[in-house]
Amino acid sequence: MGRNMRCRQRQPMAMGPAPANFTATFPHPARLTSLVVTRRGGDPLAVSIPESTLAPAASVALPPLSPGAYTFTWTATGADNHVMTGRVSYMVH
Repeated sequence: MGRNMRCRQRQPMAMGPAPANFTATFPHPARLTSLVVTRRGGDPLAVSIPESTLAPAASVALPPLSPGAYTFTWTATGADNHVMTGRVSYMVH
């Protein structure tokens, strides 16, 4: 489970083993403020985001994920308080 899931704002669906972490990279320093993981046909699960400072990337630990298709929806805030959002699809084998 030591695998990381990395995302950018635009990215096609990825596949692989269950990632242990979710990492978002930003075009400018930002703070990850929310991450919701939703399994296809399942309920959304909000992931706890630890307190952080502005940075070009943010990484958070994920709960264990069983095989299936997931959507990761994230929100981040920049230094000037502008909001960035992203959505990534991932299939756990």
